[in-house]
Amino acid sequence: MLQLPDKPSPRNSPISRLPVELLLSIFQQACPRVQSRVWLTHTCRHWREVVLDKADLWTYIEVPHFENGGEGDEDEDVRRFLCLLTMQLDLTGALPLDIVFFQPESHALYNKLLDVLRERAAFPRWRSLVLRLDYVDTLEKMEDALFFASEAFPNLSTLTIVYLAYGYTVGTIQQMTISRWTGTAHHPPTLTFDTIDLFPQSITSSVVLPMDNTLLTRMYGDRLDQLSGLVLPNLVGIDGEPNFLPNTIKKVEGKWRVYHPFPHIHTYRLSSCLFKAEHLHQLHSLVRLTVTSDLKIESGCHVSLPSLLDFSCGSLELEESASITAHSLQRLHMRNLSPLDSIWSERARETDKALIHDGFGLLPCHSLSFEDCISVESTVYLLKLCRHVEEVSITLWNDMDAHYIMENLLGDRTDEYPPSLIDTDGDMLCPRVHKLHFRILKYRKDTKMLEFSTAELVKRRCATDLKVYGMWTGEEDYVLLA
Repeated sequence: MLQLPDKPSPRNSPISRLPVELLLSIFQQACPRVQSRVWLTHTCRHWREVVLDKADLWTYIEVPHFENGGEGDEDEDVRRFLCLLTMQLDLTGALPLDIVFFQPESHALYNKLLDVLRERAAFPRWRSLVLRLDYVDTLEKMEDALFFASEAFPNLSTLTIVYLAYGYTVGTIQQMTISRWTGTAHHPPTLTFDTIDLFPQSITSSVVLPMDNTLLTRMYGDRLDQLSGLVLPNLVGIDGEPNFLPNTIKKVEGKWRVYHPFPHIHTYRLSSCLFKAEHLHQLHSLVRLTVTSDLKIESGCHVSLPSLLDFSCGSLELEESASITAHSLQRLHMRNLSPLDSIWSERARETDKALIHDGFGLLPCHSLSFEDCISVESTVYLLKLCRHVEEVSITLWNDMDAHYIMENLLGDRTDEYPPSLIDTDGDMLCPRVHKLHFRILKYRKDTKMLEFSTAELVKRRCATDLKVYGMWTGEEDYVLLA
């Protein structure tokens, strides 16, 4: 009888037969960040055991900068991080810890973070601390930052403070720790102390500290060569600056960026971003671009992002004769365009104009999402261009706007905007869409017209197995409309 070979097993693969020490060395080099090491634990049982049993894989802790301030008990980013922090502290045993701490502006968030650290008696194990004050605009309580100079950290041997302002706070910390970093006649120094003022005062004016590898090394030390991503100091940058990032860095976060000399970056997450015509933007390796607030492309600037798959933006401004293209784009996500009490704010109007701009070339092939209001006319315009999109999520002001979108999907309207895009060949709008979500900012009223057009669209699109969902203000979740 023919005997079939045994089923393949992860334990029989060549990499699983490596000595544990060599496997760990590979993990340390290939997966330097905590989240990537968490992913390793989900690969197979052997890898999970190896990674979780190695306490010093988890001793580098970065408390991140929370873009929205982390307010409220329902903040998903905060909850996710607190779970990760708890797990990481439990895995480190009694080993010394190296901390990067982005000081939160919110005193409530600060207390949440410290409660987790305090519950696990982590403070005496802190070996080094980089205190990031450069992303702080207004501290609710100045004494929050002073806590890190207290006796709660008896074994802290390195303290680095990065700041743009708060000179008084930094000076107070210096005075509180002076005996530890200067030493005395009878006791040598026990603390290495470094302050990095990103916006120092010269005799005549303020100067911007140049961004380079030396500055990053002061902040991250030897670990810089081990990291795959980092948060840049909160500076715009300097005209003509070179690519100062190690090639190992693939993910960059920052608050505001004008200059972009990083051709090898895969992920960019910024608060605000400006592309200027006089600068080259060779971001050809960029796969994911997230701008949480404003992205502006100046007149005459043509941005090409050939590798970009995922684009997320708060608001977009395209000046005359500017353009942005991403031919491989899969997901387009526009969010936080305007407050609900001012739907047609300046930011929303600029974004609305950008979507129908001749230079707008961000047409996704998989999903399109508007988290806040765009005019229904511009929405229809963009839907006409996104012929390959499969999932659409739109935020609208009322039921009639949703009905307007449905009529266009049905092909029952002939007043599309702009007129040059009216279909004359009978082509179906978004022929591949199979999932459609409406989030409506008004309370549910008379939805009969919307329900009728939804049922008719699903009937006509039976080949695509279309599902249409709706959610109105005051409701907790989407409901299936048809």
